[in-house]
Amino acid sequence: MIGLAFYKSHIIPTQVDTAINLSTTAGAICGQVVLDYLADKLGRKRMYGLELIIILIGTFGQSISGAGPGLAVLGPLIFWRVVMVVGVGGDYPHSSIITSEFSTVK
Repeated sequence: MIGLAFYKSHIIPTQVDTAINLSTTAGAICGQVVLDYLADKLGRKRMYGLELIIILIGTFGQSISGAGPGLAVLGPLIFWRVVMVVGVGGDYPHSSIITSEFSTVK
């Protein structure tokens, strides 16, 4: 979709595709490490709400990012994607932990 919207050849250049994929993976790993550590220190319920806020802010930022006179669209898009994926990276392991903690035991 990015290729269709922003490139005349309708194909994303390899460098841009690599930058998007690398930022997504790095953000998820950082989110898992940092937010899981903070969840152990501050509490899982509190961090679960914070992760949701981070995901919402990152998603909103991606939806309003655009090109400017001195900036291409991919810079802000990658930045907001990293913000969103940090929240997703922290949310992924917490979801299973919170589900198992509050499930009924027979």
